[in-house]
Amino acid sequence: MESQDEGLEDLLKRLRLSKNWSYDELADNINKKLLKKWEEAGHEEADFKWTLDKDVKKWEYGIKYPELDMMYELSELYEVKCDDFIAAKNISLKKGFPSIATIKWTCYFLNISIYAGMVINMIIIFLAAILSMIFLGNVIMEIPNYL
Repeated sequence: MESQDEGLEDLLKRLRLSKNWSYDELADNINKKLLKKWEEAGHEEADFKWTLDKDVKKWEYGIKYPELDMMYELSELYEVKCDDFIAAKNISLKKGFPSIATIKWTCYFLNISIYAGMVINMIIIFLAAILSMIFLGNVIMEIPNYL
């Protein structure tokens, strides 16, 4: 792993881009690798759980983390140690804070940058604060009428 403070989402994105793969191409490469193992184990293709480009995108946005077995497959695909993924996940978990999930979901669904998502969420929070002050102000003004 290059950076000591690189989170899992950053590591996954860097590795994918180093191979010049799109989300679709990474998902296809994962599926080819896993489907081969699946069929070698004697399972039917109809029962195979496909990895989608949406899954890869969620990993890179930090919305969802790949399972441990998927980290192992990714480590083989990228030719890095699985320990690097686990260490990066721990860094991501230490860095994270609850409101970042809201920002990441906004960015994911609106397909915008993380900075634009932060601005949108700050505007939403600001408007919610103003509306709550207006509402509470009206409620407080009505209290003397009940006394």
